[in-house]
Amino acid sequence: MSKYDELRDGYLASKAADVEHWEALQHALREFRKDFSAHLGIPEGARIRVGSTEIPPVVLGSEVDNFFKLVPYNSLKKFNYGYEFAMRVSFDEEVYESPCNFAVIPLHISKPEGEIVIKHFAGFDTKSFQGPDFSGLYEYLIETLKANY
Repeated sequence: MSKYDELRDGYLASKAADVEHWEALQHALREFRKDFSAHLGIPEGARIRVGSTEIPPVVLGSEVDNFFKLVPYNSLKKFNYGYEFAMRVSFDEEVYESPCNFAVIPLHISKPEGEIVIKHFAGFDTKSFQGPDFSGLYEYLIETLKANY
């Protein structure tokens, strides 16, 4: 085997591991949304009307300049070998200024040493939760949502 072949094989193995890493995080995001919705007691497949669109009460996407945007998980911003994402929980179809009918919480998901870690950056404070059991995170998020209204 030539030195080039060795280098190429190393590169291809690294590339495959990288693809696997990001796919695992995307799968974890889908599971997180589904599990948090179930923790809240939202029936699977439940939808609410927001404007002219029907969406699940809990959705994940991106927050840019204080605006939430639904984006495919593979389009989320990559940061520190993880994804920055936002979770939006909507409560009803009416649009109120106060209290607002939805809350958005910015989060970060990574997989530093094989286990999924989800972090919430709240000002100078960072709350970090390591899987596979995220029940502590879910309760923390519920308390954070309550503080928004």
